[in-house]
This record gives sequence, C-alpha cells and structure tokens, in this order.
Amino acid sequence: MAMPVDTKYYSHPDWPKDVAGTNGFRWSQETVLVGELQVSPANAVTASYFLMARDEADKALAFASAVSGDGNSWRVVFSDDTADEDPGPGAVRANSAIVAEITELYVDRLGVDGKDFSGTIALFNGSTSTVKGRISLVNMIDFSNWFRADVIAVTENDGYFTISIRNPSASGTTLPFVAADDLTLGFTRTGDRGDPGTSLSFAWSAENGGGDPGAGSGAANHADLSLATEIYVSDLDALGVDISAEIVALDAITHSPKATVVLRSKATPSTSRRYYLTGVTAGDGFMTLAVVPLSGAGVLAADEEFYLSYSRSGNNGGTGPAGNIGNLTEQAEITELANADWLVVHSASAGGTRRISAANARETLAQHEEDQFLMEAIR
Repeated sequence: MAMPVDTKYYSHPDWPKDVAGTNGFRWSQETVLVGELQVSPANAVTASYFLMARDEADKALAFASAVSGDGNSWRVVFSDDTADEDPGPGAVRANSAIVAEITELYVDRLGVDGKDFSGTIALFNGSTSTVKGRISLVNMIDFSNWFRADVIAVTENDGYFTISIRNPSASGTTLPFVAADDLTLGFTRTGDRGDPGTSLSFAWSAENGGGDPGAGSGAANHADLSLATEIYVSDLDALGVDISAEIVALDAITHSPKATVVLRSKATPSTSRRYYLTGVTAGDGFMTLAVVPLSGAGVLAADEEFYLSYSRSGNNGGTGPAGNIGNLTEQAEITELANADWLVVHSASAGGTRRISAANARETLAQHEEDQFLMEAIR
C-alpha cells in the first residue's frame, strides 16, 4: 500500500477541523478523539492508515452487499489451491481457476476476524427453491475484481463448507484473485418455491372397458391414447377432493369444442396427450369426457400418476342481424348460384320458405320476379 499523501489523509473527513494543518501536523491540542480512535502527533501516520483501511473495508462490504443483493457478507482471504478440503482459517477457494469450470466453492467456517459463520452458511441451504441464492466474492482493494454464482446446495464438512454452484460469472475468464487477497463474501437467499398449480392429479387405470375407473383414477376407452374417444375420470382426484362440479360445468359451454384437455405424466412430462373436449356426462362416481384426439406421445402405465388440465373455450356469441332483403328484379344474373345443389328462398311477401333445386332456380325464380327474397346456397 502506498504511503498516504499528507494533504489527503492528514485531512481525513473524520478528523476535527482544527487538527489538520499545513506542512505536516500542527496540533492545537495533545490528543484528539476520532470516533473510537485516539490520535496524537506520535501516531498520526498510523492513524491515517487505519482510517484509510477502514474506509476501503466499508466500501468493499457495501459493494459486496450490492452485488449479492444486500444479503449476508463478511471478510475472507483467497486460497489459490483447488483441492476439496478446508481452505484454512478465514479462507475460501474454488475447485478450478477457470470460471466456466467452477462447480464448487470451499469456505472455512470462520471469517478473517475469527468469528464463526457456520450458522449463517448453513442457512444458505434453507430455501426450498432449486437455486438457494446468489453468492459473490469481491476484492476489497480493487472492486473491479469479482466473482458471482447461483448456489444450489450446501454441504457441511469438518471445519468448512462445500457450496455447490452453477452459472458462474466473473470479471475475467479466470478467477481475478491471487493467494491471500482480501475478499468480501456476500450471499442473498432466494425465496421459497411457490405452491403447485391447480392441475388435477390422478392415477392411471389400464382398464379400457368404460365405467368407473376407481376413486382418484382415470382411464380411456382405448389402450392407444391416440385413438381414445372417451376419457373416464373419477369424481375424486388423487387427494380425495371432489372435482366433479368443475368438470361437469364444462358441458354447459355452447362453443364446440368446449375445451382443450391435456393428460400429462407426472414422472415423465414428455408423455402427454392433447384432446378437444366435446362433451361431459356425469355418471355414478365418475364422469365420461367425450374427446377428439389431437396430438401427443407416449403411453400411461397402470397406476402411473398423471395430471389432467384443461383450457375452456368461450361461449358462442349471439346471432348477428339478418342481411338486407334483395329484389329479384335487381338481380341481373343468378348464374353465380348455379354451383349450389339447392337454394332456399325466403319469401318476404308470402312469409314462407321454399327449397328449390339449383337446376330449376332460373325458371322458378322467374315466376316470382317481383317478390322480395333472401337466398341461401346449399351444397
């Protein structure tokens, strides 16, 4: 560390204003109190070093907290060894010097100051999420040298911890630290995993003869699920919850198809089948879902747990207004209707409807050339 410059460190912001002088120190009193530090002409240079180091440490800790998300942080020293063993008092090391290859960090249970951080490190493993949190290492002298990674597991050993990580990143392709570098270790915990979604859970029944598949179970009318046209589902899901009301309610949807239904294996999500739902019939303790196969792959084995999920369609909209009434005398030709097999003529004057063949359309309509009508072509 370079010697402090008089004009910078002898006038440290924490020192009383009447202490700083020119041409070295000119004290107005024998000793002054700077925070908890007694400063006198005899220890002025040492005090300036102390204050400078304290400032740098505070900055490093603040930076590490910002990098790691304002979590736990403390001072450690770097060990450039890569062996899976205790890195030494207050030390940390990685299992590789190449950032992209690092999968583990080894952290001593003690900090540089001798404080035991075992309880804090053990909490790194507390989140129920796959990623437990974010760990960071920052050089306390040069903040531009840093390392970050996701923590996925923590293992306690004799005197140190193994921290399994993924997605490592750093200020260089190799770790930007050398042996005995002073570092700040920071950690921010991830929140717990959220509650599972609302997909309905069942066990698969290999029976395909129709009828009640059994409490908490589901089945189909064909062993090949790509050919199934009916799915049988118990009124009770695997947890014993009666879900019949919400499934039967799908039958009231006026649109066709009424919903899209998906069957997906819990253990092997790639085993999945997708169907259009065209109707639901309530039975004694079970429901029959009329379906049209769409896509998917795989076969559900007997007693295999699976999820049933659905996305309902909206109801049909109201009928639109009738079109304008035409007048036969305004129709120059009706040859554009000749491709139809039948024509339906709605007579405005007679208040009735006639169906005529396209072959007889010209002759028949000519007989009613003054009539107002609506025509529909039917194939």
